[in-house]
Amino acid sequence: MKKIILLILMIFTLPTFSGCESTSDFQSQPVGYGLLDKDHVGVGSFTYISTMPYNPNSFFLTVYALPHIWAEVKVIGEVSENNPNIAKLVDGYLVRYFAQYILIGDILFYLVVDSSTNPKGVSYVNEAGIDILELLVTEEQAKWYIEQSDNGDAYIVDHEHNRYNIYKSILYKEDTNNYMITRSSGLFISYHDINDEMPDFANNFKYYEPNLVRQLFNRALAKAFDPIYKTNDM
Repeated sequence: MKKIILLILMIFTLPTFSGCESTSDFQSQPVGYGLLDKDHVGVGSFTYISTMPYNPNSFFLTVYALPHIWAEVKVIGEVSENNPNIAKLVDGYLVRYFAQYILIGDILFYLVVDSSTNPKGVSYVNEAGIDILELLVTEEQAKWYIEQSDNGDAYIVDHEHNRYNIYKSILYKEDTNNYMITRSSGLFISYHDINDEMPDFANNFKYYEPNLVRQLFNRALAKAFDPIYKTNDM
């Protein structure tokens, strides 16, 4: 009998654990990064409230163009065929001009043209021949790309790797601080129902591939308990 009583006491005095999650109520603004489709990468966030974990609100998504979009340049007249920095692509009546070289951070990327498609396919690869789309599959690399863009460290260079300002991106506008940002969407929605699981974020951003949008916001959700994203205690 003494052994049974002792065992019961031990059970009730054992410490409890909740993994890495905080036991106090809090609000956070977790952030996720990732591809949104073959042309864009994005950063998304929302407000997470621990007392209502499946009632998120204040969604936000900022979308950035990938190099094969912003490295197409505006040309008035003709570009010399001997220009080593600009490629002219002709598909019937469609004529486009692309930078041969771009620098993102301290990494040089080269233009690659697929002539088997119509219009011709365009991509940018690093010195190892890896397409930037392959690199941006990981969240770490997607975050890196966005940070370089925000810091102004993604731009067209010449064959000597110097900044090349003779031709501007087709996205460039005089009144735009960051022309690589193609869309910035805020959806201040609150779910008033008691949900058994997190609502589908892809339903709020229908311009992009649903599975990639879900992946981006799931990456944010996974950081909800990270102290660096906490905005206040409750």
